Amino acid sequence: MQVYSNYAKTQLITGVSDTDTSLSIKATEGGLFQDPTVGEFELVTLTDGLFWEVVKVTDRVNDVLTVTRGHEGVARSWLAGTVVKASITEDTMNRLLQREEVGASFALFAYQNYR
Repeated sequence: MQVYSNYAKTQLITGVSDTDTSLSIKATEGGLFQDPTVGEFELVTLTDGLFWEVVKVTDRVNDVLTVTRGHEGVARSWLAGTVVKASITEDTMNRLLQREEVGASFALFAYQNYR
């Protein structure tokens, strides 16, 4: 299940390669983000203003985010100072719309067949 943060935004304090799965962010700013439990995740965008990558945060310990790389976009290397921010993404919106469409279809089916 996806979890969300309001206005969470910080920066990487060290650069990362395209295969690193731990992101170290500014001291004391880890608490701006969710601490997902088993089965939960938060989508976070890394961007330098020109390129972007959406990662799936599966754990947070203080100011270190454990991530699955390239959830949306291509995994790439990022420099210290890269912006890290909580995101509502195209994938999130598509999943919400699918749920709403399924729910609306079921409600119509139930109304037509069980009244």
